Amino acid sequence: MHKQLTPVAAALALLGLLAGAPAQAADNQCAACHANVAKDHAGAAHKDLACTTCHTGTEAHLKDMKKRPAVNMDPAQCGACHQQQYKSAFMTSDRPARQSKKAAGGPAPDPFFDRALGGHGFTKEHDLPRAHTFMAIDQFIVDRAFGGRFEPKDGWLYTTLEGGKSYKAWDVLKDNYPDNNEQKAHKPGTAAAANGVCWSCKSTDLMLDWAYMGDKAEGAKFHRGSNPVDVVRNVQHGMNCNFCHDPHSAKPRIMRDALIDAMTREGKMNVYKDFAARQAKLEVKDVGVRGFDRKVAMLDRADSRLMCAQCHVEYVCNPGMNVKTGEKVGFDSRLTNLFPWVNADQIEAYYDEVGFRDFKHNLTGATLVKMQHPDAETYFGSKHDKAGADCASCHMPKVKDENGKTYTMHWATSPKHYVKETCLSCHKNKNEKQMVAAIDAMKGHFDGKLVSPVCNGVIKDFEGGVATNAVPDRASALVTTDITKLRNAPNITLEPEGEGVRIRGWGKSGHAAMPEGTVNAIGLVVNYLLDNGLCNDAERAYLEAVKKLHDSTAGAGLGIDCADGPFGPLTIIGGKMSMVDGRMVQTMDSRYPTCTDGDAIAAKIRAAIGTGAELTDVGSAKPFYIEADTPAIKACIDTYNEVTGENATPFTMGGGTYARHFPYAVSFGPEHSDMVLPEFGGPMHGANEAAPIDKLLEALKIYIIALLRLEEIDF
Repeated sequence: MHKQLTPVAAALALLGLLAGAPAQAADNQCAACHANVAKDHAGAAHKDLACTTCHTGTEAHLKDMKKRPAVNMDPAQCGACHQQQYKSAFMTSDRPARQSKKAAGGPAPDPFFDRALGGHGFTKEHDLPRAHTFMAIDQFIVDRAFGGRFEPKDGWLYTTLEGGKSYKAWDVLKDNYPDNNEQKAHKPGTAAAANGVCWSCKSTDLMLDWAYMGDKAEGAKFHRGSNPVDVVRNVQHGMNCNFCHDPHSAKPRIMRDALIDAMTREGKMNVYKDFAARQAKLEVKDVGVRGFDRKVAMLDRADSRLMCAQCHVEYVCNPGMNVKTGEKVGFDSRLTNLFPWVNADQIEAYYDEVGFRDFKHNLTGATLVKMQHPDAETYFGSKHDKAGADCASCHMPKVKDENGKTYTMHWATSPKHYVKETCLSCHKNKNEKQMVAAIDAMKGHFDGKLVSPVCNGVIKDFEGGVATNAVPDRASALVTTDITKLRNAPNITLEPEGEGVRIRGWGKSGHAAMPEGTVNAIGLVVNYLLDNGLCNDAERAYLEAVKKLHDSTAGAGLGIDCADGPFGPLTIIGGKMSMVDGRMVQTMDSRYPTCTDGDAIAAKIRAAIGTGAELTDVGSAKPFYIEADTPAIKACIDTYNEVTGENATPFTMGGGTYARHFPYAVSFGPEHSDMVLPEFGGPMHGANEAAPIDKLLEALKIYIIALLRLEEIDF
């Protein structure tokens, strides 16, 4: 009787990855030295996979132990059997890269970044359009990571690769400075803030050459202070399968050393053990076989809360300073590879205890912590945690393939892409539209997109804006034309670019809820293109539709203008413009009163734009209103007037806040229209948003007194 292979083994056998009896003999030889691995391998889901499935050079290694075998870190290896998981891991969103990513030498779009983080390496915006499997490639080319050293060989086309083609970094990237390994800003407007610790999250390619916590150790090729250029030349893949799945046993695991350290250290708060519901058990193992410690932690069950917490936490990955002594903290200290792993509101206290600060601000002289993203720390103990929803429940749901087989989606994305499988699996009294509104924290407004047909005309590129809810102060279009035939116009600049002209509009930014006095740069460029005939017929029809949006922030151009007593007039702005697959896409954001609704607005917009554009991705939420004479509102207003000496009254606004998600709440805070800003300062939601320090201190006093008075009210 022939022994039947498992489905996994059978698949690999067909691919020529199993070597039969000779491989089995080799496996026995491997097991003689690697008994711990052999024990994990035996009886597990991968028990029929030969060592040579993932390790090459084993024959030479068995003859000479000094000749180490190579380990295949390519997730395509796992994808041979786990096809749907592999395929879904490389899905991408439709969010385009910013201009500064398209133009490798371009500066960060928001110059205030340099002021806000002055003295710190992260002084350039960091806005990767994707995550996880493309993480390594994207990180190489962001404007603050390697200073313009690395660029894509063929632009951003690597994101469109189909299965079977290479996702390896050095197949799609080029090194502009291959003759040196200097970690510096090679191009104007860039930075070079990456270091060796970064790659503990970005990739697992180095795990066998990296000692526990990135310590310097004999036999370890890299450490915390290694030259980052040397490090990344050994990185081919972004975060891959073995980050969360042990390849020998196929069991769930965590391998990020800083998280293992945080989970096992004594005498400190442990936010997982202290607050997380339904805790998994950890078995920490030292898997170092090259003369130094290298730990992983096996889980008794899959727990995405820990798997994702390998990166989605507050962390330190860079040098800093000892706030107690003023001395520098360099990569010789484990403080440069640290997870506080405490409640979010205890993070600063933790840094006080260990004495660490990331940097000293070069304008104010303050010693500061550069906070990252304490996602896990704010989640543990939350309502979703207690209800049994973990990270995967919402961001990696179980879905069905084309054959009806259920698998775990490995595209870690927003739950709004799979609302039925995520939110509605628990919130059965809601519908998809309602849940998308909740996910987006929509603020009682209407939004959508005006999309053009594929025009293939004069306009080759169009981009503007950084947020859908803000009036953009800059925008540009690249058109095929002769610059000598163009005339100047107010707030428009013309630049030759390639075989065409880059037309830039310069406006005045502001919040979508209060667009009075703003100048929309996208509208300036649209008008210039129309006035100068820089478009074909299809482009003209689309631009004329978009022009109706920009004609009036009250919506008159689209026929949606209206007003009521409590809320005043409707407002609408165009926030972002981009080119996606040859189509121009204009976002819109409208704040509307009670005399209309989302359906009516959508119908009128479609009537106004005709066939020139398509209205898509429509979303709407109803207005939110609390009577002004309630005790709580009166307590807030009275406090404000007593502290400021003013005689202010409550008002409604077009903007919205998280107050909408509570049955009885309002947005409360001081705002002064006559406030004098410093020279570098800008308005709310504008570039370099600022407020005088005395007004911030006054606001703090108002909040403290108001909270004390609210405590005395019986709600």
